[in-house]
Amino acid sequence: MEDDGQDDPHADKVWGGPNSDYSLTEARGNFKKHYIMYRDRRRILKQTDKEIQIKIGLIKAFEKLRIVSSKSTRQVWQEIDALEKALDDIVHESTERYSNNIEKIKL
Repeated sequence: MEDDGQDDPHADKVWGGPNSDYSLTEARGNFKKHYIMYRDRRRILKQTDKEIQIKIGLIKAFEKLRIVSSKSTRQVWQEIDALEKALDDIVHESTERYSNNIEKIKL
């Protein structure tokens, strides 16, 4: 979900734009169930176990931020940064595989 300025007072409305035909409420519900904003079963099933585990780790780390002392926040942010990098790496690998497959098809 891309931040388009839509907040809780308008969460049930579909604004279009970068979030297509998803309301904030639907995207949140989908993420809660499947760790992805989409309703598309193919996208849901395409996620790897590793990707889902990283997302769960990120959720836990952000929840930790609410309860840790100010001294510990730096350590939690380092954990978040590492998890986000791992998730970015998965997305990059997937994109690279897709691009390589497209190149093979062109040949």
